[in-house]
Amino acid sequence: MNKKTEYCDWTITIAFYSAIHYVRHLMLPCTELDVTYNTFESMFKMKKNDGEGRHGFQMRYVKNGYPDISYEYVKLHDMSNNARYIDYRYGREESKLAKSYLEKIKEYVEKYR
Repeated sequence: MNKKTEYCDWTITIAFYSAIHYVRHLMLPCTELDVTYNTFESMFKMKKNDGEGRHGFQMRYVKNGYPDISYEYVKLHDMSNNARYIDYRYGREESKLAKSYLEKIKEYVEKYR
C-alpha cells in the first residue's frame, strides 16, 4: 500500500487498525477479581466509562497499562482519524511514520506476550 503516494491515507488507517489487534492480544485474556474476560466485547461492556466508545476505552487501557507503547498508539489513532475524516492527503513521510509506530507496537507485543 505504501508504494503509491495516493494511498498514504490507507497505509495510516491500516497501521492503526493493525495496532488495535496487536494491543488486544496484550489485553486478552484478562482476569480481574475472579472474572475472566476472553473477548474485547465482554471486557468493554463491563469496564468502559459512561459515554466511552471502543476506541476511547482501548486508548485509556493502553495509556494506563502499556506506557511503553502509548505514545505510538495514540499517534496512530490521531493520524488515522485525520486521514479518514479530516485530511485525506498524506505523504510518504507520514505513512512511513505510521508504519514505524506500528512496528514498535508489534515488537513490544511479540516481546511481552
